[in-house]
Amino acid sequence: MVKKNHIELKSIRSFEVFSRYYWYRKDLSDICKQLGIEYVGTKQELNSYIKEWKFDSTSNRQRK
Repeated sequence: MVKKNHIELKSIRSFEVFSRYYWYRKDLSDICKQLGIEYVGTKQELNSYIKEWKFDSTSNRQRK
């Protein structure tokens, strides 16, 4: 089930939970800007950037 109501990104602890919400491309782009990562691309690409940066435990980047 996809939820339309958004919650704060900092309260989401896994990409699985993040994926339960419907995100517009602009929302994803804004999230990427907040994280200081690439913010131009398709929804799929933006989701991938967010997943790698925020939720991928193998990434050496600092989580926000």
